[in-house]
Amino acid sequence: MVRISLYLVISLISFGFIGDDEEKSDELSLEKAKRSVDRAKSNSKSAERALAHLVKMNTEESAQIVLNKIKSIREAGDLYWTCVRAAASFSNKAALDKIAKFILDNKSDCGRDVLYEIGNLNYSDEVASLLIKMFNDGDDDLKILALDHMPAVASKEMAEPLVTQLQLAGGDFKKKIGRTLDYITGQDFGENELQWKTWYNTNKDTWVPVKNKFSGYSGGVITTGLDPGRRDEFRKDIPDDLIIVLEADCKGRCKTVSGLEAAHNFDHIDQILSRMGVPHKVVKKSEFEKQEFKMDSRIALFVNCNQIEEHCICPKCNPGGGAAGNRLVQCDPNCTHEPYRNLLSDEAIKKIKRFVSNGGYLFTEDWGNKEIVSRAWPEYVSVGASMDEKTVDIKPVSGNTSHPYLKKIFSKPPKDRAKGTMSTAEFENLNHNWKVDRESRLMDIKHKDVTILITSPGLGKEDKDNAVAVTFAYGKGGRNNKLGQNSKINTGKKFDRSQMVGGRVLHVLSHFGKQSSEDNEYTIQNLMVNFLIEAIQRYIINNPDYKKPSIQNKN
Repeated sequence: MVRISLYLVISLISFGFIGDDEEKSDELSLEKAKRSVDRAKSNSKSAERALAHLVKMNTEESAQIVLNKIKSIREAGDLYWTCVRAAASFSNKAALDKIAKFILDNKSDCGRDVLYEIGNLNYSDEVASLLIKMFNDGDDDLKILALDHMPAVASKEMAEPLVTQLQLAGGDFKKKIGRTLDYITGQDFGENELQWKTWYNTNKDTWVPVKNKFSGYSGGVITTGLDPGRRDEFRKDIPDDLIIVLEADCKGRCKTVSGLEAAHNFDHIDQILSRMGVPHKVVKKSEFEKQEFKMDSRIALFVNCNQIEEHCICPKCNPGGGAAGNRLVQCDPNCTHEPYRNLLSDEAIKKIKRFVSNGGYLFTEDWGNKEIVSRAWPEYVSVGASMDEKTVDIKPVSGNTSHPYLKKIFSKPPKDRAKGTMSTAEFENLNHNWKVDRESRLMDIKHKDVTILITSPGLGKEDKDNAVAVTFAYGKGGRNNKLGQNSKINTGKKFDRSQMVGGRVLHVLSHFGKQSSEDNEYTIQNLMVNFLIEAIQRYIINNPDYKKPSIQNKN
């Protein structure tokens, strides 16, 4: 029998699903839930309770109500994503068949979003058949999303289609199929078609799947709970001077409203990388400015947001009459006034632009747009309006959910759900927030090739102003390069890292250290890991002598 939490029982009683006359039919409850969902114009407690009840019912009919609502919603706001997550939580076979058809029929937008959320939320054994169907019949992006989630719900039925398509695939897609087979079987044959064919014919009736469950994160970093695919690709044995963290080295005595002194770095990406175990080298701006400091052959450049506006560095100066804007305070009128601006020079910006053009990866945050991105690529992104400090809801952009940088960034550990039960409280816990610092600046998106990954509806006056994380490709290959250079969704069989040219820019609104909870910080850490995985894999491809890792999940 399905166990229902006390909270959910109270909710269902108040909503009319459970009452004194317990002989009420499931059909009546289904109709009440349907009416509530159909009437919902925005997210509300009643809509969440109705959706939770439909998931609890876990039938083909209740799934269809959720899917119909998804199709009727015009904007991907809170209600849309609550419905998508509800659809992703079913485990009934007939319901999943219905959901699979919905995904294939709507593969370019809401169907893709549902499969994306299945990969974040659904660890039931029954979902394996849906993943196999996506792999067999889906387009390139759906195949990749299915492959990404297969190790967590491994089943014997997966082996045959994987072995079959391995013989037909090429490039990165072939590698991904081989690694997925490794993960679910515990073998280590990679792309070797003959070994897989021989192994499968010998063991197809006796082998036992290896389930690689996502157990969640701990210790403040996501690298403690990466899924096996990303764990193997996230190499941490690279030389420590290939990933650079650029930080300010302000002169004299610098103070801000928040009391930060000296360097004026508003964040410390180097500390996050250290906790993740990622080798890196911290470089001061003054060193980076030198002509002899080269970015040739390096993998990635991370830039700490820092104070870039002119300010006084007089060693005797003390804060005077309050805030002066741009995260500064008014200078003591009795000081000697030594103005200083810790802003990268035009030559340094050119150095960064060349680095990206030649295949490098650039990560900036907050004021990094004003200092670097908008100066190097004004045709892509410019600086928008200044904001007050606030906390906003964030979501992936509908239709962009197969982008590799969004992989698992909103994932939750599996719940012990009997027959797919999801409570209202669980829906509430699926929300993700982002703390925007005082005087952060909106991003003004200028170019159609800028992909918005994460958004916060209502952050700005127009949809294009609501970007929280954006990325674009730049470099050799020009506009004719379709393998990751200008394509909006860089996944699928056509996404082959060995064929990619140029580099990538990823910019995020506000900072790591301003987030109110580890869950919210995990979002951007996941984004960083996905970004680094691509950068490191590109490096490995260009350095064929680099040692290939072995499978790490034998148990």
